This record gives sequence, structure tokens and C-alpha cells, in this order.
Amino acid sequence: MFRSLGWTWWTKRPSYLLVFLRETSSVFIAVQVVLVLVLLHKAGQPAADYQAYLDFLWNPGMVVFHVISIAFALLHTYTWFNLLPQTIAIRIMGRRIPGLLLVAPQFGAWAVVTGLIIAWVWWVGAG
Repeated sequence: MFRSLGWTWWTKRPSYLLVFLRETSSVFIAVQVVLVLVLLHKAGQPAADYQAYLDFLWNPGMVVFHVISIAFALLHTYTWFNLLPQTIAIRIMGRRIPGLLLVAPQFGAWAVVTGLIIAWVWWVGAG
């Protein structure tokens, strides 16, 4: 009655793989949120506890995890922004607005916010 897809069905098409990776990225982002919340908690603890947690975050395995997480976050954001033209149709005078006009402001805002964060980190780190 039902055809078995097998364990690797999501590797059969690039679009399936992209959706699978985007959904997997949510797990990595959730773990990063927990790590930041623990960091905020440790900031209110004695200095030795805070430093021990910072040392944990900077061990090589965690650094690799952070790099993978940022790659997944970038992939998630990129694919999410590119979904907008398929999910919303804005019409002006009966004509649909091209997808680029919907997506470009998102990427522009993303670039501005990223630039502001980098500038802030550089400024705070320089002091």
C-alpha cells in the first residue's frame, strides 16, 4: 500500500537535502541558545565558575561546534529569506512584485545588522 522511502530519501533531490539541513539547523541553534543562557547565568556566579565555563566554551570540540552552528544559522537565514517570494504574493495595480524586491531588503537589513554587531564587538574588544 505505502512505498518505503528508506533512510536516505532526503538525499535524492537537492531541494529535499536543503529542507533537511534547514530543519537540522534548528537543533544547533537551540543548543547555542542554551549555551548563551548558561553563560549569562555563569556571569552572575563566582569568577572561577565563570572562567571554567569560558574554558569549556573555548575547548577545540566546542569551537568546532560553534563553527558548525554559525554555518547552520547562515544557511537557515539564507533559505528562510529566499522562501518569502513563494509564501507571500504582494500585488500592486494587479501585478505581482518580483521576488527580488521582497528578498533584497531582508538581505540588506541582515548585512547592516551584521555590520553593526561586528563593529560593536570590535569596539568592545578593543577597550
